[in-house]
Amino acid sequence: MDGVSPSVFNSIPNLKQRNGDLKALISVGGWSFNNPGTWQGVFSSLVSTESNRAKFIQNLLGFLSQYGFDGVDFDWDYPGADERGGNGGDTVNYVALLKELRIAVGADAHDYIVTATAPMSYHYLQNFDLAKMASYADWINFGMRPLFEIIYNLTEVGFALDLAWRAGVDPSQIVMGLGLYGRSFKITDGFCSHPGCQFASLGDPGPCTGLSGILSLQEVYDVLDRNGAQPIYDHEAAVNYIVDSSMNWIS
Repeated sequence: MDGVSPSVFNSIPNLKQRNGDLKALISVGGWSFNNPGTWQGVFSSLVSTESNRAKFIQNLLGFLSQYGFDGVDFDWDYPGADERGGNGGDTVNYVALLKELRIAVGADAHDYIVTATAPMSYHYLQNFDLAKMASYADWINFGMRPLFEIIYNLTEVGFALDLAWRAGVDPSQIVMGLGLYGRSFKITDGFCSHPGCQFASLGDPGPCTGLSGILSLQEVYDVLDRNGAQPIYDHEAAVNYIVDSSMNWIS
């Protein structure tokens, strides 16, 4: 949590006043959280003992109450994966965290939502006990992003869902997640911008995200407003793409 975060969290009640049906969940984790560095082993340590889990649950429930969130999503990337800071006890301990949190939520005055995010890649998914997780989570999110990378493909999407069905997970508990952002590349020839054309590098970073090759949805809108770029529809992929005045190909 950086210095900006509390002010953002404080805006949650205002959003819910504007839309009474809105449910706001805080997501814990994410890909970069388990990158090599200070935080990589935090998830494994957090779930490793009953006392650690109890302390975390106590703090989590206080956080949800303080800022008006309706629940929590766990985005652990990934339990049991050595290269992501995981260990052999993560699978069982992760289920224990969800179970103990469900019990704590049941005893709390708030009916908090508890969800977990799972990967499409079997290499990582094999360390998720989907059947037991589904018995304590309201639903399981499957991250569909980013399918263009080598760790995911459409075949693995089918395999992942098949594992969920064979584990007995009710389809009503599965949510398919799509990334609300764009990928960008620097094309080499302004006259060759359709899919399959050569690119030289990742696209320019956006002013907010600051990441080469990635633009937030608002940054994509800003490109449309600033450059007057016209979206082009790719019928085969069923998506739009644009090319801005700086030769950034964005989709």
